[in-house]
Amino acid sequence: MKKYLIGCFIVLFFMAATFYSATNFDRLVLGSANYGTDPNPTADITFQNDEYISNATDGVMKITGQIQTDAGSQSSPTYSFSTSTGSGMYLNASNILAFTTAGTDRVFVDAGGRFNVGAEQTSAMFGVKNITSQVNIALFTNVDGTTRATLDSAGTFTPIKYGAAILAGSVTASDSSTSVILKDSGGKKWKIKVNTQGVVSADSTGLN
Repeated sequence: MKKYLIGCFIVLFFMAATFYSATNFDRLVLGSANYGTDPNPTADITFQNDEYISNATDGVMKITGQIQTDAGSQSSPTYSFSTSTGSGMYLNASNILAFTTAGTDRVFVDAGGRFNVGAEQTSAMFGVKNITSQVNIALFTNVDGTTRATLDSAGTFTPIKYGAAILAGSVTASDSSTSVILKDSGGKKWKIKVNTQGVVSADSTGLN
């Protein structure tokens, strides 16, 4: 019994010495290649190939090496938040990064760098798919919040300046049914058309 106790003491002594040299009581070294060698004395946790995690400052974790996770899903994105688990980022498909809110896909970036809002994939470098016909696709405002231009769900682009509509540049119509819609200073919409003889007409029927 005495020899048994002495043997246990010796084993515990060497374990404690190894633990102290590897962790100094507040650090941990994992993996047989580095166990006991303390390759990074500033790391809180060191892994087999010298990847490490350290507490850079209070509340800030520093991690070396690449982090790989599961792809995740629309309702459970890989990177989310404890107070909003349905909002975050995940891998929608191979090389397609997706961002979600409330468990619904909102933004996609594909392998070609195409950026799409609301639509998973389009041929354009920038694409927007409206989620409802009740809101504008785009709204442009000044620094003070004043509306400068809108693009509605019907595809009508309305530039506005000081309460009156303006149109910069040129518009090319491929047929007589194509028109430009402008607002007057009172906010009333007018459909402007130019026929093949160059005659300009304005009509507000069905617009207001």
